[in-house]
Amino acid sequence: MVSLGVFGIQFAYRDYLDCRDSAVTQESAHSCAQEYDVPAWLSNLYDVADE
Repeated sequence: MVSLGVFGIQFAYRDYLDCRDSAVTQESAHSCAQEYDVPAWLSNLYDVADE
């Protein structure tokens, strides 16, 4: 069930995740969340992983 959930998130937010991966600076990575209108919990999850 967890694997299916992770796969679903990656599929649904693929553009956002690609934007985060290709971002050069943290500021550009933060702008990805606003550009692709992702939920706050998802962008916060990746912000914690960056620290």
